[in-house]
Amino acid sequence: MAETLYNILVHTYHPDKTLRTQAETALESYVTTEPTALVSLLAIVKNREVDSGLRKAATIQVKNKVKLLWPVTDPSKAKGVILSLEVKETIKNEIIMTILDESDNSVRKLLAETFRKLIEYEFPDNWPNLIPNIMVLAQTENVLRMHNSLLLVRHLAKRFEFKPL
Repeated sequence: MAETLYNILVHTYHPDKTLRTQAETALESYVTTEPTALVSLLAIVKNREVDSGLRKAATIQVKNKVKLLWPVTDPSKAKGVILSLEVKETIKNEIIMTILDESDNSVRKLLAETFRKLIEYEFPDNWPNLIPNIMVLAQTENVLRMHNSLLLVRHLAKRFEFKPL
């Protein structure tokens, strides 16, 4: 599936407006109907051999589709596929692992924004192990991973900064 999404993303940058529009329509359809499309998009984001523009495009798709699809649990209100709990868990874990190893600042910022949205939807009720997991990930010799795990902590703290105890 990641290869199909990759090809569609490539064509969203095509100079021919007709091909570009077809690719954008196909991407929208694919991402809103295929339950594991977000996981496949994250695989594209993780792949350092992919052009940075396509990685950013995949990251933007993940961010936008998380906002659109994540909070919907009522099929009558769905604007696409309803994500199962298993798929949601996979996406949450993949977002964290993708952020940890991300050195491209623009991609990292987009992923962090997606993480912040996930916190709104999931934490603490559906993500009770988030803080212990991040604390474990922060204890590393790898400077990039340490920096990015602290970025996750910062976004988590900002979410609750002005909330009453």
